[in-house]
Amino acid sequence: MKNVSIYLIVFFVFIITLFLQFNFFSIFTLVGTAANLGVIVICAIGLMTGEARGSILGGVMGFMIDILEGKALGVYMLSYILLGYFTGRLGRDLSKDNRTTLVAVVGIGTVGFEVFLYLLGIVIYRMEITPITFAIELGKETVYNMLIAIISFKFLYNVGDLINRTKDNYYLL
Repeated sequence: MKNVSIYLIVFFVFIITLFLQFNFFSIFTLVGTAANLGVIVICAIGLMTGEARGSILGGVMGFMIDILEGKALGVYMLSYILLGYFTGRLGRDLSKDNRTTLVAVVGIGTVGFEVFLYLLGIVIYRMEITPITFAIELGKETVYNMLIAIISFKFLYNVGDLINRTKDNYYLL
């Protein structure tokens, strides 16, 4: 029962994240670019809990975003699964209680996530986006996400710690 309550709390964190993403941060932009809170949360979860839980919870977050805004079901889900997996893999040998580590992983995760979505957009939707415009927007979004990761480090660390409590070997980490 304890595990269920922890995952319910994480689900509510996802709901609040999506609410803030689609309502608050779509209005509150930095130089015309909105932050991607989903990327920040999944990077933190992947970093702090590993690739398995990062992938699973990334898939849940991606599915929720696909339902809310996706044009094709599964595009965001696949993107967030890969983001959770690779940030979990990247975080194997990194310090999880260091703010700088989280900020660096969020920066790397944002770039990888957006480049993957850019390539999928070209292949699936036949989008025509100029690489220079994309690079400028990517740079602004990456900086914005990293700033939010700095501010929200303690909260994200506590969410990762909460998820880790479901592991059998929690105190051995």
